[in-house]
Amino acid sequence: MGFGLEKPRNFCWRISKFYDGGRNMLKKTITILEEEGLHARPASALAKVAMQCKCNLKMYREDDMSKIYQPKSILSIMSLGAGQGDRIVFEAEGEGEEEALLEIERTVLGVVQV
Repeated sequence: MGFGLEKPRNFCWRISKFYDGGRNMLKKTITILEEEGLHARPASALAKVAMQCKCNLKMYREDDMSKIYQPKSILSIMSLGAGQGDRIVFEAEGEGEEEALLEIERTVLGVVQV
């Protein structure tokens, strides 16, 4: 797909459970590697996968949590304007949250053709 996920030193993808205002949720940080950034084609693939997820999803820039974007909307993804080197955080909460982040990961890595 043209952008990759940050790998910790042990080369396992990081999915961290954290506590936020009384809610447990999972989050994953993705670093955009493609020169063109998160353009229309990967944004469309990401939205298609996210729409199939039953859990609540949101995404935001790692350095600006004040603006929340919806990964189930291609317009929202595009308005994020993620460029090369930007770090995007995905959060999932609810039924199938871990599977949702794994599917997002597979799509981002180009393992699943959408």
